[in-house]
Amino acid sequence: MLTTLSVTAFESKNPFTHFLYKFKRDKITVKMSECYGLPVKNIEYIRYLDSIRWRKLDKVIKAQRNHILCGESISLPKERGYRRFHTDEYKRRLCINTSIGLLSNSKRKDVKVGLIDNHAEYMMLPKYLLKHTDSLCVVTKETDIYKQVAENVLEESGAPFSYYKTQNALKGCKLIIAPFSDYDTCITAFDTVILATEKPKNDTIATVIYDYSIPKDKNIEKACPQTLDSTYFASALYTIGKVHSLGTLLPRYSISENKVHTISSLTEIIDKNLT
Repeated sequence: MLTTLSVTAFESKNPFTHFLYKFKRDKITVKMSECYGLPVKNIEYIRYLDSIRWRKLDKVIKAQRNHILCGESISLPKERGYRRFHTDEYKRRLCINTSIGLLSNSKRKDVKVGLIDNHAEYMMLPKYLLKHTDSLCVVTKETDIYKQVAENVLEESGAPFSYYKTQNALKGCKLIIAPFSDYDTCITAFDTVILATEKPKNDTIATVIYDYSIPKDKNIEKACPQTLDSTYFASALYTIGKVHSLGTLLPRYSISENKVHTISSLTEIIDKNLT
């Protein structure tokens, strides 16, 4: 089951009415629905006071309090066992999907691609990337594992790729895939696109993608409250509900600092600087 929490503060332009409502009891509404076969409990809390009465919410949230879906602006009482659901697992999946979509859209096999996979969690990815590029460089701490991966890919498809321990090997890459955001912006250039899952810590001239938005989905729109982002809601469906079909989606758009990008616009950044 997924449990969402939305908090609405009562406001009145009339000072007297606003004063009277401070003596009202906070209101809680619960609506049950279903999304991709998973029960969804949407809780709306209308508060008339400045604070939230968590004891009142305890009775309706129950055991779901340790992975509740809510906005970041809601300050949850950790001492009562409340935890906001958060994981980058689904975002990493969308990051990978974007890389495949971008390379497929490019039609250029000479795009130099870098993959940062320090702990060898994406060993299956190189063979898919090599369908769209002739130049792949993997940076990993697990070089022994990737040695075997490289040998297997070469035997199966005849496509070679290189692997190194340091990110200096990524210099010259037009596309860098960093699902865990462990990238060094010092090795990038203005025409580099980095697909990551977190904002860059330092200023960079590269285009760093750190967030993704899925296409509109009728099932999700029906079950997800307006106070929550649909991609965030989908991440819970994917990780908690095991709705793996959501893992095949190509993001409708992606986000860098103050910009929204599509697959086509990212492809243009890379392709226009290829000779």
